[in-house]
Amino acid sequence: MTVTSVIAWAHEPVKMRMSNDYGAIAASILAAILVAGLVEIANTLRTLGTEEHKLDLMFAEELKESAIALRSGIALPPEIRLIVNSRVRIYKKLRSAVRRKLAMIYFLWGLIITTTTGLLVSILSWAADANSGTAPRRATLIFHGTYSVLMLTFFTFLLRVTFLRALRVWERRVELAGRMGLNPAEMRSLMKSWARANGIKR
Repeated sequence: MTVTSVIAWAHEPVKMRMSNDYGAIAASILAAILVAGLVEIANTLRTLGTEEHKLDLMFAEELKESAIALRSGIALPPEIRLIVNSRVRIYKKLRSAVRRKLAMIYFLWGLIITTTTGLLVSILSWAADANSGTAPRRATLIFHGTYSVLMLTFFTFLLRVTFLRALRVWERRVELAGRMGLNPAEMRSLMKSWARANGIKR
């Protein structure tokens, strides 16, 4: 086989057709994705509540001080107000990031579930139609749809893992900064300088 014939074979369009084996394999893959999507939708909602509760506990003292000052109308002393306002701003930023990112993940899983369900219905309707035949267009649609859903599923898993890892880094940084009585930027700069001086990687 020459190089030219190999290239020609690689670029030859694939002729797809529906068959019982093809339908069963595609349906199995799509059913697994559908189950994973439903589980992840529930996990995303649970994670949202868990992360918001963790942030409430982490910033409980500052939230209490800010709420009492707002309700009583008595301003906090300047030195305390500066720290409280800074921590409350960080709390709002983290809470907003959690909601925004998890809402995006929730939307992506919803899109995956909707698309997967549509593809499964297409396979079922073909299987139930006595005159469906090989249905090449349907076979092509199911192939590309299944491939797209698989890629989107991997991307959504990766997005969730990446976001939660970044959130954990932020939470640890904010907690350490709070214990030191500094804002996160000052704490990070201070610890980097200390680590360099002591030969410790951070």
